[in-house]
Amino acid sequence: MSTALYERTTDLSDLRTPLGLFGMPPVCSGRDILTLTDDFVDYLVVERNASDHTVAAYQRDLKELSIHIGNQDVDKIEMKQLRAFLKYLHLGDQSASTIGRKLSTIRSFLDFCLREGLIEQNIAKALKAPKREQRLPRHTDAEGIDRLLNAPDESPLGLRDRAILEVMYSAGLRVSELVSLNVEDIDLQAGTMRVIGKGNKQRLSPLGTRATTALSTWLEVKDGGYAVFTNYRGGRLSTRSVQKLVDKYTAKAGLGKLTPHALRHSMATHMLDNGADIRSVQELLGHASITSTQVYTHVAGTRQKAVHAQYHPRG
Repeated sequence: MSTALYERTTDLSDLRTPLGLFGMPPVCSGRDILTLTDDFVDYLVVERNASDHTVAAYQRDLKELSIHIGNQDVDKIEMKQLRAFLKYLHLGDQSASTIGRKLSTIRSFLDFCLREGLIEQNIAKALKAPKREQRLPRHTDAEGIDRLLNAPDESPLGLRDRAILEVMYSAGLRVSELVSLNVEDIDLQAGTMRVIGKGNKQRLSPLGTRATTALSTWLEVKDGGYAVFTNYRGGRLSTRSVQKLVDKYTAKAGLGKLTPHALRHSMATHMLDNGADIRSVQELLGHASITSTQVYTHVAGTRQKAVHAQYHPRG
């Protein structure tokens, strides 16, 4: 795991302002927000096995909080300051999901401070997160997926790219899961692979026949190395590179703008459309909670409504 995203901040000159937004002077006695953020990060990494991206998001959120209420001791934080901070985020046109995530960060941080005996209660728990708007995940239909998966050519990079697209759609992988795959994680004979998901949780994901064939073909022509998917220099492929190649092939297939995550969404939607039960889809996607998977039932439901309207005698 890279430590670059959660290493302790050494230069806080831009954050330790003489006076916070709401008039609170900074008190740097070891119990202030920024100092305790370092300890909180250690806890996240060691105790909760949090990913680099999760830790980085927590750090950004707490730095933003310290800027707007002042880098004060945590036991001096008041409810009115947190309410004013949430109002500031709302006025800044941040989405309900973003505001909710930042409030969740504050709650988790203050929970940590409570366990450490630094505060007597977690006042953030009394604050309600804004209601999130229901946004259905973007996906494409089976015909669009066929055009996308057939878009790469037969060059070595084309074989790599076809394997990437096939594996992402077959297993519903997140991009981070895809690029972290090592050769030792793949069992072509069994048609399975070991996937490291969020929080470093492992799951065994099945590969479809076409994905297994595409992956086998790529592994036969790729140079050595531990990583399954590599760039032209032989290094591990980055998430940004995957985004670029998805952009390239969605344009070639005439699908417009689709993100790599849309392949994951499409896989889940197509499985539910074809009768898969939601618990199985949850396990395949690596969702900790079925609530995360239930959004796809709404997507599948829109198709069912259209079928009902077309074929039911009183539709």
